[in-house]
Amino acid sequence: SLREVIANPHNIELRERMIYAEFLGTLAFGNSGVGIDHALSHALGATCHLPHGLCCAVFLPSVLNYNRRDENSAKLYAELSRGLFPFETNKMTESQAIDYLEKQIEKLSEECGTKRTLSSFGCFEESMIPKIAAKASRDGNVPRNPIVPTVEEFEEIIRKVL
Repeated sequence: SLREVIANPHNIELRERMIYAEFLGTLAFGNSGVGIDHALSHALGATCHLPHGLCCAVFLPSVLNYNRRDENSAKLYAELSRGLFPFETNKMTESQAIDYLEKQIEKLSEECGTKRTLSSFGCFEESMIPKIAAKASRDGNVPRNPIVPTVEEFEEIIRKVL
């Protein structure tokens, strides 16, 4: 698990398992595509020269919250939450299970040191929001997202992580 690797960064066996998990994730992305989390991360990373994975971690909770408005996505998020946390979510509604998933993602991000705000990056200025939103809206991953945001909606998502 990611938590174990962070706690034991010199454990080669744990690191090999994480690399394998990353490989499997990459295969899944190649099969299904990615959405606006990556579109926003491409735009922010290119503008501020930040690592893509860090940008994805910063945007993920807000993107999940945005996408849950799509009925099918909400069902899938609740199913994922129940699969990952079966005991905790057993008696929860769909909405509560999604809320729980969001909180667990934020908790993991905090434990890993990736829970950041955009203002915590020395390179980011609020005046960049329209440029980043416009870049994100033109990204090839946007059509794969369950909801295609307007430029204004991209700006709202970015503002949530200021």
